[in-house]
Amino acid sequence: MYENLNHEDDPSQVLELATSIAQRSIQEQTWTRSVLGETIPMPPSLPIELMQSIQTGTTVAMLEILENPNITLDVPSRIRNLLDDQAMAYILHICDEEVSQENINSVREQLTVLAEASMSAVANDDRSKQKFKEYLETAKFVASKYSVSVAEVYAEEALYEECTRIVHTPQSYAEEVLEMTNKLNHNFLQAMVKDLVEAMLEAEIARGEITAEEATAQRDEIIREFMQEEESLADINKSLSVLQQAGHKLIVRGIERFWGKQTLEESGTWLNELTDGVDDEVPLSDGLRKQQRFNDIVATLCMEKGWDPNNLTVDQMRYINLSPQMQAFRD
Repeated sequence: MYENLNHEDDPSQVLELATSIAQRSIQEQTWTRSVLGETIPMPPSLPIELMQSIQTGTTVAMLEILENPNITLDVPSRIRNLLDDQAMAYILHICDEEVSQENINSVREQLTVLAEASMSAVANDDRSKQKFKEYLETAKFVASKYSVSVAEVYAEEALYEECTRIVHTPQSYAEEVLEMTNKLNHNFLQAMVKDLVEAMLEAEIARGEITAEEATAQRDEIIREFMQEEESLADINKSLSVLQQAGHKLIVRGIERFWGKQTLEESGTWLNELTDGVDDEVPLSDGLRKQQRFNDIVATLCMEKGWDPNNLTVDQMRYINLSPQMQAFRD
């Protein structure tokens, strides 16, 4: 476990390890998004400053949970650490809101409520804790093998890939990716329905057909009705088919990345059985086409400015959000 890394007497090494693990998590998320993005339009990630702050803080929390499973997480304190006043100012800046202490406190209060649920999920998610611990133990083994620090194992691509090959077989890796993409499908379905209903209600409010209070009271019932409409379900199922296709591609790329093309070629039978029923020719749904239009605007603006759309800073994200092109898209 964490205490066996002999870092407990040196906080700087703990932070170095947490930072390295967090950076690896961000790299893996970026790689996953890039592969999925070849099939489905992926929304832009958080600005890199926020990603680094949140991921590092979450990693420190996970290390502490492994060291002491009975620890009580002080969520408000962690929110202050994860999202300090500077990070909160970033959020307000992106949204073109006044950076005042009142607004900072208001946003932090809202995030604390959400974080309490999230932190509780982390503390109670035995599967995630086991996976985190397994990689950490393996990284320690690889570090000893090559006489490097554990942080270096997460930082170096070849060493991290060796960890993955120790932790997984190609088939167990594929099964984990499939489970992850199924969860992504579920979350995407919920988010898409919510966004569609919210957009419909906002339009009705703007036309004066209902009040904001009436919209809030009706939202859950409308979502339930929406899920029962054949036309709506057809568009949702189309989206889920595209996501399944993207998940299949992610499995293929991952096996090729970690084990090589020969292993991929030899995995034909079980891989085909695992991904049976995936349609390789599925058109984008209306919701995904809207996301694609949004992404096209981001890509065009990034190209004009010479920015990396996968590593946008707070200022760059704010520029995009406030651009005439994005304002027209939202109107």
